[in-house]
Amino acid sequence: MEFEDLKYRLDDMESDSDYIFEIVNKIVKDCCENLDKYVEYVKDRMSDANCELTNQELDDIIITIPTLLYFVSVQQEKLGIKHDISKLNRNAVFNKEYLNAPGTAGAKKAQAESKVINDDIASIIFVRAYNTIKSKVDAATEILQSAKKVVSRRISEFELSKVSVDRNKAVF
Repeated sequence: MEFEDLKYRLDDMESDSDYIFEIVNKIVKDCCENLDKYVEYVKDRMSDANCELTNQELDDIIITIPTLLYFVSVQQEKLGIKHDISKLNRNAVFNKEYLNAPGTAGAKKAQAESKVINDDIASIIFVRAYNTIKSKVDAATEILQSAKKVVSRRISEFELSKVSVDRNKAVF
């Protein structure tokens, strides 16, 4: 094994990955910036050990998160469409290059593959951005469900305390 060659390849892959990561992050940020800010706000409120979320704050979470998810979901689906189109374009370019390339089937395939590298990278970008957004949507949905459970628990506790007070009044 040649360690210098390996190091060079790893450094080259790291550089390429960083570039793609920047593009994916920009797409995700453009799509999820408002959702990210709101989730950060909720996290900050919940991380204060001395602070319990008020009913009004819980109501705000329950109303705001679905609204933000609506807009994120629209953008996420647009990414899905872009990915589908990038796959179609890739296949069209590959087929054209394959048919026009001289030589054996292996040589034709190698030449066609070399012509679709950028299409493959575009597809990777769309898939990674889509998956990152999906993870954020799933996490925000979990926050929403948790807020709903807290509200339900508070309602149950209130109803239980109301019944207890009514029973105590009836005894006296």
